[in-house]
Amino acid sequence: MIVLIEGLGSISRKHISALRNSQPNVKLYALRSKAASPSEEGIINIYDYNQLTEKPDFIIISNITQRHRVSVENAIKLGVPIMIEKPVLPSLTAADFDLNERIKSLGIKTYVACNLRFLNVLQFLKKHLDESTVGINEVNVYCGSYFPDWRPKRDYKTMYSAQKGEGGGIHLELIHEMDYTSWLFGIPTILNFTTSSRSTIDIEAADYAHYLLDYPKFIATITLNFYRKEIKRTIEVIFEDRTWIVDLVKGNIHDGLGKLIYQSGQQVIETYDVQMRHMIDIVKGKSESLNTFEDSLEVLKLSLGNA
Repeated sequence: MIVLIEGLGSISRKHISALRNSQPNVKLYALRSKAASPSEEGIINIYDYNQLTEKPDFIIISNITQRHRVSVENAIKLGVPIMIEKPVLPSLTAADFDLNERIKSLGIKTYVACNLRFLNVLQFLKKHLDESTVGINEVNVYCGSYFPDWRPKRDYKTMYSAQKGEGGGIHLELIHEMDYTSWLFGIPTILNFTTSSRSTIDIEAADYAHYLLDYPKFIATITLNFYRKEIKRTIEVIFEDRTWIVDLVKGNIHDGLGKLIYQSGQQVIETYDVQMRHMIDIVKGKSESLNTFEDSLEVLKLSLGNA
């Protein structure tokens, strides 16, 4: 298998590792932006698509979000499947919906990487929700972590996630929460959307976001922050006859009285392997994409508070 990857940052390394785990003999090309970019063992540097000597089986776009739009526009010219790291774009314009129509008209397969969909605990919840006839009265999603600890060896204020102009902000960096909420419960209507950047971590981009979401039979909230020292990532589902607390960090589900409903020993890093196998199945025509470019535009629209 031949794969072209654009971007060689931390998330790209996860995709490359997952790809090699699935396809040990994969031939990797990396589209680099600077001529002085160092060479890496097992990766062939190129600086323009014209330098490709063979057509890739698919492309991975995992550079900074601000460059995704141009990267996708260039990638579709090769006519091969494309995997795009979330968030799919830093903003939305009418031209992006035109781009989606071009992708569809060309028949290009796309998958936007939201690896948390492959967490066993969320898969278990999804299966229960699909099969359950018990009504839901309320859903509360929460994700808080300490952004300066994400990459301790770097000045967090220089990271693109901290810079508004680079497509940063917690509502985009943690688009996972809007993605899996929409996947689990359906596409909501935004009743209220609030962001803030006034916490003590002192970054330019939003470090807090809160959504109030309207569903036909219940209300949901999503709360995100970059300043919580003790990581917490949970979904509280209040059914008519019970409450489930889903802990994405610990990989378990408890009811409102503390009784264990489900436990998984899966590590988050393992979801990248499952996700990559899904992408390869898309490329080989064995599976339909769980999250197309078009799907991701709808989630991005919600994350930006525009629906």
